[in-house]
Amino acid sequence: MRRPRFTILILTLAALGATAVAAGKDATYNLVGWRTLDMTPGRIVASGGAPRISSDDGKLNLSAGRLVLTMSKAKGRETLATVEATGQVKLRAAQSQDLAMEATCRKAVVRPSEQRAELSGNVKVKSWDKARFSGPLTLSGETVTLYFKEGRVVATSPSAGGRFSVSPKSAGRR
Repeated sequence: MRRPRFTILILTLAALGATAVAAGKDATYNLVGWRTLDMTPGRIVASGGAPRISSDDGKLNLSAGRLVLTMSKAKGRETLATVEATGQVKLRAAQSQDLAMEATCRKAVVRPSEQRAELSGNVKVKSWDKARFSGPLTLSGETVTLYFKEGRVVATSPSAGGRFSVSPKSAGRR
């Protein structure tokens, strides 16, 4: 029984990749490391082991105790709408070698088509922008929204509960 489900998973992910290519987007995803996979139309739940999903272009890597992938169908195409990660969540998103973000939290909802992630529960974020800062921007808070394309971070915390540190480049330093 595992083989047919695995075949369906491969076909589903291949369809997502083909759809992305047809749409002119580089968005093929690989889901690995799970022990249990539960598939229904429009939804894949991966749990047990160390499930992780990554984009073939290396721009998104996400691991957690449980991943729930939700697909949506629009204009006859099926695309990855959201990835909900719970447990010990680790996320890495890179726009280039010089612009990247890493985060840990208890829950994340990633929306690939919107290039956005909503993180909650003891969130810690490191963001690198080598053109603007000499070291990583670091922050912690209760909820954080990451905007991958813009490299933007929006954080909220209970009163005086958040932390932020940054090292701007000086005019003479590279």
